[in-house]
Amino acid sequence: MSQFLYFIPGAAAASAEQLAELGLGEVLSGGFSHGGIDSGPAGAGVVIASSAGPPTALRYRRETQRWIPIRPDGAEAAWWLGWETDAPPGPAELLRDEALAGVEVTLGDGRAWRIPRGRQVDLDDGLREVLPQRETLGDDGRPVVEVVEAYRGLWGAAEEIWNDCVRVQHEAAEGSDDYEPPDGYEPPEPMSGERAVEIVRLALATNYRLGRWEISALGLIATDVIGPVLRAIADLDGFEEMVAAETAKKAPEAGPDGPAADC
Repeated sequence: MSQFLYFIPGAAAASAEQLAELGLGEVLSGGFSHGGIDSGPAGAGVVIASSAGPPTALRYRRETQRWIPIRPDGAEAAWWLGWETDAPPGPAELLRDEALAGVEVTLGDGRAWRIPRGRQVDLDDGLREVLPQRETLGDDGRPVVEVVEAYRGLWGAAEEIWNDCVRVQHEAAEGSDDYEPPDGYEPPEPMSGERAVEIVRLALATNYRLGRWEISALGLIATDVIGPVLRAIADLDGFEEMVAAETAKKAPEAGPDGPAADC
């Protein structure tokens, strides 16, 4: 078992504030260990590993490790990302202690990763909230239940995916002579490929100690996995089952008056 290593050139130690400035605060939020070395991928510096992962030697070994420089602004490397060449970290090593339940999806590295649900469909009860929620009091003193702030981004992403699916279904139904869109319905702009990738990264970062650089290093986001991940986040399988069930309830002679195509 292995995990990612982080190297900051020229540093003798590491602090939470420094890691946050480098964009490593979230991936190392479970705590970290660090140690200074005289010879790293870019001279002397400090090697860092997550305390939440399996025990890992804080060392630099060019023969057995791969290291890539991270240049967020395109200039000199701010830090380096490393791992054992023959044993790159995977789902078991990178899973967060507070990971959410979800769906296993095989990603670009050929391994199954747990994709959290942002929403879920129940054929009996309709849409069901599955993300952690908190009850607070509104200005009028009445209880208000809302998704915990840490997961609101995922909740919003699931809504985006859902709305895009609804748009696709309405577009597919427009050719029907007896199709009429709901009053006031305005389709959203199609989701861009860039936004889809952002959502995939968000889902992975929710359940795993992964940032965009780690995701890239592992080759997780292949073009053929983006769709399955988005479907898992928004439970589009459940959505399509719900639409099919609602369509089946209508009298066949009436014909479809709403969308029924797959997303």
